[in-house]
Amino acid sequence: MHPVVEELARVLPVIGSAGDNVDWGEVSVDWGVGFPGDFRDFTTLFGAGTIDNYIVIGTPVYSASKRGPARLRDLAPTGTGDEISDALPYTGRLIWWGGSTDAADFYWDVIGAEAEAWPVVVRSAEGEFTRFECGMAEFLLRMLGPRKQRPLESPRLYGVPNSRFLHWREDLSTPVTAESPWEYLEELYEMNELEEGLPDGGLVIFDDL
Repeated sequence: MHPVVEELARVLPVIGSAGDNVDWGEVSVDWGVGFPGDFRDFTTLFGAGTIDNYIVIGTPVYSASKRGPARLRDLAPTGTGDEISDALPYTGRLIWWGGSTDAADFYWDVIGAEAEAWPVVVRSAEGEFTRFECGMAEFLLRMLGPRKQRPLESPRLYGVPNSRFLHWREDLSTPVTAESPWEYLEELYEMNELEEGLPDGGLVIFDDL
């Protein structure tokens, strides 16, 4: 198990069951690349789903179901795979692996054949790109850590010990009449919003720390 994923398992409780079984050989053929070890281990342990109803993590596996999880996708400099790639400041390949509900997208910068070295690139809703020299698991761990160490800041980020992970199947299986698993976050959101230095409901992306 990747050590950063082990740390995520220690600090990020899961609501219900989680984890996805993936044929990584088949996935590598489909995508033309092998994915980083931290992402593979995260998928096995957590799977596709959401953190705090704010951060979305996708799956590399294609599903025809419209009710399935978000799927990884390409952002290519040719304009294929994504509708707003005109100002792409990268000459290589970016693969989307997650995002946030306030329109930030999380990518890998696919540089070279060594997937373990792929850094994370964040694109804001305004189309600005910020690069972070870490893998996806470390990126998520930093988002759950102390405020000054987070790549992003928003009132919707709660961090340890309040954050939770919800797998997409658990989310779909929750009856409409049942209480939302995120009900407890409302009070935390109000507290975060009142703290000094945060915009009203806004998102701040910091340079790599």
